Amino acid sequence: MIASALASFLAVAGLLALAALGAAAVAAFLVGRSLRRRWRLLRSHGLVIAALALWDATAALRARRRPPPTTVEELWASPGQVRRVLRRSVAAAGDAVRTAEELGAAVAELPALARRLQSAASDLDRVLRLEPAGPVPPSIRRQVRDVLRAADDVRRLAVAAAGDACDPGVSELLRDTADEVQLLGAGLASARAAAGLSSR
Repeated sequence: MIASALASFLAVAGLLALAALGAAAVAAFLVGRSLRRRWRLLRSHGLVIAALALWDATAALRARRRPPPTTVEELWASPGQVRRVLRRSVAAAGDAVRTAEELGAAVAELPALARRLQSAASDLDRVLRLEPAGPVPPSIRRQVRDVLRAADDVRRLAVAAAGDACDPGVSELLRDTADEVQLLGAGLASARAAAGLSSR
């Protein structure tokens, strides 16, 4: 008798819990949809647009006020910052090489150098992770400085190669634009002359 009552109670409690979970899920969905709809309306409001534009415009000033460390000499107190700068620098070099390749630039051995840079940076990152709070050892400083310099050289070479690859397309565009302007000017002059003759 008691066991039967307990089983009935547990079944009712389970059903109530499932119903409560379902109601909570529906309520969360409805609230989220309402908030999204209101955000869409609010986002198009003039004051919000102006505030976001002001925030974007002052981003450069905020960054200038508190410049991020960019040279290794500024980073020796923090291995974590050294790792971040190393990753960003090597990633920028790799992105530049990939972009140059996609544009059909003559990249020679730059892709292989970018891969070797990535490997060297990964090895240094593993070493720097061993002592996240301590000072960076002098031998690691020298290696990080060398990798950063090599990454910057690779990035600059890839950017130059990508620029050279873009040059023929830009030159052709300028030539075609000049031809089109000339043809359009001649056509307009001819149309004006024809209109002047027909009005006499």
